[in-house]
Amino acid sequence: ADPYCIIKCAGRKVTTPVQNDTLNPKFNAGGLFYVRNINGEVVIDVYDSNVFWDSFMGRAVIPIEVNNSTVQQSLKLKGKGRNSGEEISGTLTVKISCFAELKSV
Repeated sequence: ADPYCIIKCAGRKVTTPVQNDTLNPKFNAGGLFYVRNINGEVVIDVYDSNVFWDSFMGRAVIPIEVNNSTVQQSLKLKGKGRNSGEEISGTLTVKISCFAELKSV
C-alpha cells in the first residue's frame, strides 16, 4: 500500500506525504488549526494512493478537548458513510495538542 492521510478540522485540511510500499507508515506530519467551536472534532482519513483513484483505508475521529496539554492516543480505524461505525483493520497513533491560547503552542 501507499498510504497518506487527510487531516480535517475547523473547515481546513492538511494532507500528509504518501508513504510508499508500506502497511506500517510513520507520517510524522501535522497541522495547526485555529478552532472557534470547541465542540468540534479532528477527522483523519487514511487513503491508499493509486494511479487512477485513491482507495479509502479508514477514518479516525477525535473530539476536541481543550486541556492545555499534548495527549497521545491510539485509535482504531473505522469506516465512513453507511459503514461509519464499523471497525476496519488497523490503528492510528496520534498526538493532539489543544490549547486555549495560541501563544501556548
